[in-house]
Amino acid sequence: MKARTRTATAAGGVLAASALFTACGAGGGDGYGNASGGSTSNPLAAPSAAASAAPAPSVKKTLSEPAEVAPALQLVAAQTKALGWVVTDGKGWILYRFDKDRAKPTPQSMCTGACAQKWPPVLVHGKPALKGVSPALVGKVRRDDGTWQLTLHGWPVYRFAGDAKPGQWKGQAVGGTWHAIKRNGARNTVLPGAAPAAPAAAQPTISDGYGNSSSY
Repeated sequence: MKARTRTATAAGGVLAASALFTACGAGGGDGYGNASGGSTSNPLAAPSAAASAAPAPSVKKTLSEPAEVAPALQLVAAQTKALGWVVTDGKGWILYRFDKDRAKPTPQSMCTGACAQKWPPVLVHGKPALKGVSPALVGKVRRDDGTWQLTLHGWPVYRFAGDAKPGQWKGQAVGGTWHAIKRNGARNTVLPGAAPAAPAAAQPTISDGYGNSSSY
């Protein structure tokens, strides 16, 4: 009888220990607030099948798309009160040409060294954005230092270091060889403040009988 009692007691102890071990493994802790055992409390556990099937947000497309780059140079045909038609850059700085340069048959800049410091060449990096300027007239010429200078109808294009702000035209007619450039590459010969030219002699006209008249 006593043997049966001891056997039952031992079996009960084994079952109790097994139950206690199971309970600790499922949701027990280490006494410091850290969970141990059990897949539900393991932060490194493998994601469920539903979670792994959900598509991950795509970031590669956003990272691989190049940002839009604004053109480094803009050319604008602008009409001013003082000079009439000129060409400016995108900020309104007036651009010039030099009569001693060569446009044809091969463009060539004669402004180098100290001249290029006073008259900085307009350098080309890619295609400029155009407003009112024909792309057929826009070109470039390689300078002695290896850089590429903008040309309009073959004429190399410059800025003037003496212009302190956009819209100024202090380089106009300097030395009789520097002029604001027009959109067709021609030089702007307007001299603001100069004495007005003498009026031309009136030419006799003849009517065609329909209200139209023309000079002889």
